Amino acid sequence: MVLTVFITFFAATQEYFAITQAVYMKNFKSDIINDFKGISLPIFLLPFGFLIGSFTSHTEVFICLSLVLIPVVIVVYRLYQYSNYCSRKNPDDPINKFSFIVLSVIFGDIFFCVFLGFPFCYSLLLNGLPGGQKYSFLWLYTTFQTDNGALLFGKLFGTYKPFPYISPQKTVQGLIGAYVFCFISLLALIPFGETWITVKMTIGDALVITIASSTLGIVGDLTESFLKRTAGVKDSGNIFPGHGGILDRLDSLVWVTPFIYYYLVYFMI
Repeated sequence: MVLTVFITFFAATQEYFAITQAVYMKNFKSDIINDFKGISLPIFLLPFGFLIGSFTSHTEVFICLSLVLIPVVIVVYRLYQYSNYCSRKNPDDPINKFSFIVLSVIFGDIFFCVFLGFPFCYSLLLNGLPGGQKYSFLWLYTTFQTDNGALLFGKLFGTYKPFPYISPQKTVQGLIGAYVFCFISLLALIPFGETWITVKMTIGDALVITIASSTLGIVGDLTESFLKRTAGVKDSGNIFPGHGGILDRLDSLVWVTPFIYYYLVYFMI
């Protein structure tokens, strides 16, 4: 599980930098971002912090510590890169342009941590719980059924598109279908009770999980769609032919993970 998370996070990071480069080439007609792309080591401190925390009795402390330290390390790291670049650049180039770019890159890195790194690391904590495989199944099952419901209802009944400039394929009917299909899918698990792959839940649990998880999944999907539209790209990558890249597969999953983790810990386990 840990190896899977790190490999996936590595691939998603590369796609993020590719999208970032496309944005700067489109808006600034500049390849300065080449000096800032690659594997951003500070971002990788985040999963390491969560990984250490998952093996201690002070998980929450490591979570808070990661949230505080990662932005600080990113800023220092990016400013170091920027100073190296400035020592090599043409002295006639306008300094304000480069200052704006490095500042936006810093905020972009921090946003990436918040959007993908921070919530995705909760998959390690989720899987680390006793019987973690069934909690991971609940997380994946809930999110995928939300996506399936949106796709099915959108194809069959979709007409009105509420976000034509961000995600032109999404329809109101599809969004409603996402909630309905997810709720029905969770209700179908209740008769099985507690098994090695399913959790014991009530109808109330199913309703709360549906509303929160589906909403967070849709927001994550729209956020990633906004990033792609800003960059002028259709997909985040091509690792899955016909289905896009890693970010395209993770956008609905990442923000659901913290909710599932805390709901399980405080209300179901």
